[in-house]
Amino acid sequence: MIMTEDEICFRFRRNGCRKSHIRIPAELNAVETHVIVEILRSRGLIKSKEAKIS
Repeated sequence: MIMTEDEICFRFRRNGCRKSHIRIPAELNAVETHVIVEILRSRGLIKSKEAKIS
């Protein structure tokens, strides 16, 4: 991963905390969306029910 977990969380909050924004850091870091979801979930930025990303 290129970005740190702190940077991913910062950008997620800055961009409005929309689940549609999860795909973007996943692509930038060349990881699956579930990796970003787990980071955001562990930091309390999303709930489990919100994490249904295809």
